[in-house]
Amino acid sequence: MDNVHAPHAVHARKTIHLDLGHLELALKQADAWVTDNPGSDDAQRDFAFALLHNGRAKDALGAINEAAKSDGNNAEVQRIRAQVLFATADAKNAISALE
Repeated sequence: MDNVHAPHAVHARKTIHLDLGHLELALKQADAWVTDNPGSDDAQRDFAFALLHNGRAKDALGAINEAAKSDGNNAEVQRIRAQVLFATADAKNAISALE
């Protein structure tokens, strides 16, 4: 059965859209995924990454903080959190996120 919201497929499509410079399409895909799966850390993480690449760092910080609530030790979450914090000129907390 084809599930258009299978996590690996949604993540792959978002990554491809970002790589090709289709930023709005990547954000739309990530937004749909997080809307359909609000409790998914993977969805929140990808949504934050797409927001960041669309120039919405403050919104991205909210999304990545949601992902960090349930798994604050996830290396990928912390890496994206650091990128978002650097984008918001919060270098001190960005470095802390990487430690």
